[in-house]
Amino acid sequence: MRQKKSLLFLLFLTLFFSFSLTSYAWQGRMAGMQNSYGLVSDESDFLIHAAKIAYGKGIKVYGHYGLTYTGVTDLDNEYSFWGTGGSYSYLGKSDISGDEFLHDALLGVAFPLGAGRMGVFFTYSGMTGKYDGLDIWSDGDSTIDELESKFHTPAIRIIYGLPLGRFKVGAEAQIAYRTDKQEYKETGATWAVINDTYYLYNLFTMHPYDSSYWEALLKGSFEGKVGAFDTAFTVKGGYIFAGDNTLHYESQMPVGVPDSWYD
Repeated sequence: MRQKKSLLFLLFLTLFFSFSLTSYAWQGRMAGMQNSYGLVSDESDFLIHAAKIAYGKGIKVYGHYGLTYTGVTDLDNEYSFWGTGGSYSYLGKSDISGDEFLHDALLGVAFPLGAGRMGVFFTYSGMTGKYDGLDIWSDGDSTIDELESKFHTPAIRIIYGLPLGRFKVGAEAQIAYRTDKQEYKETGATWAVINDTYYLYNLFTMHPYDSSYWEALLKGSFEGKVGAFDTAFTVKGGYIFAGDNTLHYESQMPVGVPDSWYD
């Protein structure tokens, strides 16, 4: 009896992992291999090569959501700057840390249409990172740093694939709205600077900005067997339109009272 129970338990585990590995293949393969496209062929590949969608049958619904958390610690940095003619000289040391949340989501459906097959997908990727810390200056002064970096990209993707004899051809049209923002604020005992390009460039090699724009993307795709080789070939191009990019700078002295600024 005990042997039968052990065999039943092993059978249950085999069936469980067989079904679970299949159900998680859509989101698990690419994430598990760090998005290494092309090593293994499965349905997710038609998001890269549109012609591959022509292989499917029936109506299929796809969904995926991923959340990645990164703890950003010990962003230590040392820097210095001098005034004209050596009128002043400062050495600084900063210790900044923070948190980043990366979101990745997909929801869509693929279905037969005419002689081929179509897919309509909504995708979203976004990240929010917040960091703070303390600057210690050589003259004994200290300042509080607050930084924020984030982006959001919702997109609509329409994919169509068509069999042509031994080959498949496909196309994709995508419209995305992208927002991207980096913000920096430094506060001392009697003054504050918001979005100062100099300090942020030295700390993280990135400039503060606030941009948003629409992007159109088109793909053309070919899939088939050429001699002994399975071949997939895709070209793509895009165009940015209706975009806006801004930079706001403000200095306050005392804190809360702007004394210089520009947009």
